[in-house]
Amino acid sequence: MQESKYKRINTKSLFEEFKSGLENLELTEEGLRLGRRELYRPGDFILDDPDLDLRDVDADECGTLYIIDRYSLSILTYNRDFEKLRFPAYKPKALAPVVTDPEGIAVDENTVYVIGSFEVPVEGRKKGLAALGKKDLKVLWTVLKGPDGFPLKDLTDLDIDSAGNLYVLEKGRHRVLKLSLSQRNMSFSEIRGGELNEPENIYVDADGALHVFDAKTGYFVFRTDGTVEKREITSSTQEIVSRRRAQDSGKNMYLISETRKKLRFLEYIEENSPDPEGVFKGTYLSKPVDSQARKTRWYRFLLEGSFPRGTKVEFHYYISDEVLEENELKELPESEWEEGLPGSSAAQGEEKRDALFRTECEGRYLWFRIILTGTEKLSPEVSSVTVFFPKVSYLEYLPSVYMENPANRDFLDRFLAIFESLFFETDLEIDHLGRYLDAAGTPPEFLDWLGSWVAASQGRGDLGDRKKVPEAKQRELISRAVPLYRERGTREGLENLIILYTGKKPIIVENISSGCIKENQGQKKEMQKGYENPEQKKFLFFPPEAARVKLPAGKGAVRREVSLHEVLFGREKFSFFVFFNEALTEAELELIRNIIEEEKPAHTTCKIKVLEPWFCLDGHTYLGENTRLKRPEFVLGKHSVLGRDTALGAEKCPDVGGGDRETGIMLIEPGPVISSREPDYLNRGFGHARK
Repeated sequence: MQESKYKRINTKSLFEEFKSGLENLELTEEGLRLGRRELYRPGDFILDDPDLDLRDVDADECGTLYIIDRYSLSILTYNRDFEKLRFPAYKPKALAPVVTDPEGIAVDENTVYVIGSFEVPVEGRKKGLAALGKKDLKVLWTVLKGPDGFPLKDLTDLDIDSAGNLYVLEKGRHRVLKLSLSQRNMSFSEIRGGELNEPENIYVDADGALHVFDAKTGYFVFRTDGTVEKREITSSTQEIVSRRRAQDSGKNMYLISETRKKLRFLEYIEENSPDPEGVFKGTYLSKPVDSQARKTRWYRFLLEGSFPRGTKVEFHYYISDEVLEENELKELPESEWEEGLPGSSAAQGEEKRDALFRTECEGRYLWFRIILTGTEKLSPEVSSVTVFFPKVSYLEYLPSVYMENPANRDFLDRFLAIFESLFFETDLEIDHLGRYLDAAGTPPEFLDWLGSWVAASQGRGDLGDRKKVPEAKQRELISRAVPLYRERGTREGLENLIILYTGKKPIIVENISSGCIKENQGQKKEMQKGYENPEQKKFLFFPPEAARVKLPAGKGAVRREVSLHEVLFGREKFSFFVFFNEALTEAELELIRNIIEEEKPAHTTCKIKVLEPWFCLDGHTYLGENTRLKRPEFVLGKHSVLGRDTALGAEKCPDVGGGDRETGIMLIEPGPVISSREPDYLNRGFGHARK
């Protein structure tokens, strides 16, 4: 019996590769479905007051709106679930001590960002950006200069994305500036691309794309992958794109009216797109599937996906020994296409469609056409297309007498195909059983079962942490389980396991008594018999026994002196430390604790520590790990602090180049304005303050 082959198209990239034509359908990670369009249904006016002067609006992660009202110099707050919200700090004139002429607002989890005019001593009013505490509206820091060192000019709008990037529209210089708040040292950069001549407003959508409306050159979308799209502005979208607006996590829109007296709610709606005739239908046309043999008798096809009631999926095919060009295929008469799915195929359920190719259709190449029909809300989805060839039949298992009469043979062949269809998938699974035993190829639902063979699903799985680990790392763990077990209980094994799960390399230090590492007359004393750890000696030097530290005395107690080794590593002999050079999240820390508890020798104890990035006398400071030197500078972030050796005052400081220069870094509190002058290498065009 001839072996059956198959070709499966089950990923977005494969659907793209075999695509010859696509009409009113979209390719997603799940497969083929009807194209979708985004609509906004006009809702009620949230605010409607002639005494308002609304300048900008933004929504936080909880859906609460923050609205700038220039008339009252305050921030109004609103939530659809709780109606109007009142915060003690958000009172009329709350912004008066900080900023005049507020123009824009953006919010994140802990901070409110406002642009406007700031009163600067001697220099007068200056445009800038201020970060305010979300609870009390106290100033955290301000920005008065751009990336080129010049004062900011005519700031008109700002917004923030979920990654912590703040976007500021500097209309006076026809550009959009980006401030990365997630970086340790914040700095401006200019957004490149697009033709901005008269930008009016910006906003960031729920997908992180930056939208810029320019009154002269049009509407631009800067996507997160670096591409820039210019969109046409229609009469229906003009009113939205030209206004100040915000979008919440549900993609609902909030729009300030042209008079700045009203704020309107627009409900986000996503529905399937109709074709030009108004029917919710789409077509996928394939490139040829090559069987590598002429006169091939194609066997069967299988469509997998989701086919809800009220929707329809059609499968048409064309078979030939000659290759057709793309334009020839599209001009092929409808009568040349064979219909593969009859109307009764809906009886097969909502997850698959399965049928045989006609016996008389032979040829090397197969083209297929999938037509999906749905409704405004429902769409069929095809996640996988599989074609099998050449034709096989259970008739070949019967004596030759059953194949002598052509008419009877054809009937019996089709009759046996019913049973063959029932057993085919089972036979296919048996033929490819080996993939279930391969960590790289086994289906996700079999990962735990395969992991149990090498005990990779125990321990951390019981603690619920394996569910938080990406599937790719679980597969890698199973494939490397045997070599990892050889290293279990060793420093190398623990290090490799932590790297595999977190991607962060630890520094593992075993607590060795200083008596085991000391020199005697220039000769290193032999370490304990059988012990050698050359990797540890590369970066670690234990303090000698002579290094002593006086501990502070408590009330009524006497100060005592202990060795520095004891202060750093403790007294326990069977212990070790796991150091990290970068910060850990709570989830990573919990996962590392569980890994260590599962893998370490039972009689040992362990401590985890994240190394500080600076020198710390009598602390964990290791040469080449956390001993980098740099000049003192301001450190800005959500928890802003003044750097060490920072002097605030009104005098000029010498420039690095030898001259004198005023940098204009501003620190602003609700009240008097304080000015400072910093050396040139600190001049980044921004300042900050903290009480």
